[in-house]
Amino acid sequence: MGQKALRSAPAPRGVNRAQRIEALLSGAMSPQPEPATAERPCVGIYSYGFLAESMTFVYHQIVGVLDRFRPIVFTTRTENRDFFPYEPVVPSGFHPIRRVANNAIYNATGRVASLSSKQTALWRDVGRDAGVRLVHAHFGPGGIQAMAIADALDVPLLVTFHGYDASKALRFAAYLRSLIALFERADVIVVSNAMAEKLREHGTHKARVHVVHCGFSPDRFEVPERKSIRDKVADDETIEFLQVSSFAEKKGHRFTCEAFAAHHRRHPRSRLTLLGNGKARAKLEAHTHRHGIADAVEFAGWVAPDAVAQYMQHADVFLHHSVTPQNGDQEGIPNAIIEAMATGLPVISTLHAGIPELVEDGEQGFLIAERDVGAYVDRLEAALAWNLDVGERARARVVEHFNMARGPRTRRHLCKADRKRAAVGSVP
Repeated sequence: MGQKALRSAPAPRGVNRAQRIEALLSGAMSPQPEPATAERPCVGIYSYGFLAESMTFVYHQIVGVLDRFRPIVFTTRTENRDFFPYEPVVPSGFHPIRRVANNAIYNATGRVASLSSKQTALWRDVGRDAGVRLVHAHFGPGGIQAMAIADALDVPLLVTFHGYDASKALRFAAYLRSLIALFERADVIVVSNAMAEKLREHGTHKARVHVVHCGFSPDRFEVPERKSIRDKVADDETIEFLQVSSFAEKKGHRFTCEAFAAHHRRHPRSRLTLLGNGKARAKLEAHTHRHGIADAVEFAGWVAPDAVAQYMQHADVFLHHSVTPQNGDQEGIPNAIIEAMATGLPVISTLHAGIPELVEDGEQGFLIAERDVGAYVDRLEAALAWNLDVGERARARVVEHFNMARGPRTRRHLCKADRKRAAVGSVP
C-alpha cells in the first residue's frame, strides 16, 4: 500500500552539495517546483512524516492552495506516497536507531529531538533555491523542530496545532519548556477556539494565536440523491451508520459499538461500517462477536480518500464518539466530520473539544456527553425520524463556515511584516 520509510537518498559519488541541491530541484531526485512569485509565494511545509494514513487533512490543505502558494515539503520520512501523490517532497531522515531512540525519549519525557545540522543545511539550501518565504510546520513537535529550518532561512515560522499536541503532550515539562521558546519565535494556528484557550493557558500570547478552522474543497464532495431516514424506516430498508477514523482510544469506537449493539437489537436491519485501522481493531472485532452484531458491522480498514467520499455518499448517519482518555489526548475538530457533513450527512458526536464549534446540537445532528451510552442509544433511535433537512443543514454549515475556497477572504493576516514576521494570508 505505502512505501517504506525513506532516508534522503545519498548523493552519487563525486556529486557535491551544490550539485545535489540542483538535482533535487531539477527532477533527478524530485520534480522542480514552479518559480515562486509575489502572487504565489513558495512555502516550506515541515511534517515529521509525509504522510501517515490518518493525516489526509494535511494533504488536502497542501493541494487545496496550489492556486495561491507553491508548497515544498520537508520531511524526515516518506510513506503512503501512492495515496498522497505530491511533489516536490525533500526527505532527510534520522538514522533508524536514532529514530527509535528519539521516539522512546519523547514518549517517556516529552523531549523533542533536534534536527541534525545535515538535515537543517539540506533544507536551508533547497529552501533558498526554491525561494521559500515562510515555513509552516504541522503539530507542536514539528514546530519545535522546524525552528531550526526557519532560522537557517531567516523567514517567519507558522505552526498549526491539531489535537494531541495541545492536550496530552502538555503533561510533559520538557515539552512545555520547548513550547515557550516556540511561542516566542512563531505564530500559531489552532483549529478550534477550545484549543486556543488551552494554549493561552500555557504561555502563548493572545495576539499570536489564530483560530483557523480546517476547511474542505466543495468540489471534492458531491451530495447524492438520498432517501430520508424516516422514509427508509417506513419502507423497512437498511439504515447505514458510518464512522471514519483511526482506532485510537479517543475516537470512542467502544462506545459506538456498545450503543449500536443495543440499537441493532431493536432495529436488526441497521448496519455499521467502520473505516480505519489501529491497534484496537482486533479487540473491537471480538467485541462485536460477543454482542452478536459481527454480521452487522463491517471493518473496512483504511481506504484512499476518494473511496472515503463514496462510503459517505452511501451512508445515512455519520458517527464520531470522541472521548478524552486518561492521558488527556483530545481532538481538534475531526476533519472526517467536516467531510461527512459536506456530503449532506447528519452527525451524532460528543461535546468534546472543538466539535461543538462545528456541529450544533439539534441542528445538524446530535451532541451527547462523552461515554454516555444510554444517551447514545436514545439519539440513534431519534435519528430514525430525521428528514433530509438535517443533512441539508449539515452541508450548509460547512459550506458557510468551513469552506477552504473562502479562506483568503475570511482568514486574517497572521503575522506583521518585519524580519521574523511577514504578512501572509491563508497558507497550506
